[in-house]
Amino acid sequence: MINRTAYNLRVQTISAKTKEELTNQVNYFLENNPELVIQEIQYNTCASPCGTSDDLSVYVEYSALIIYIMP
Repeated sequence: MINRTAYNLRVQTISAKTKEELTNQVNYFLENNPELVIQEIQYNTCASPCGTSDDLSVYVEYSALIIYIMP
């Protein structure tokens, strides 16, 4: 196994209320940073209950974790 450390490794987190908004924000980030070397993009969905027991609803948030190397 080879272990390497990248001192120029960075992480960008983007979150949004809808999948479409998240996709637009990720695309905007990628288009405006063409010099970055993308290593991985992880998409996540988080849902949590909110409100009272009489009116319980679910809050959903979408997020993306972009791992990249600065040139």
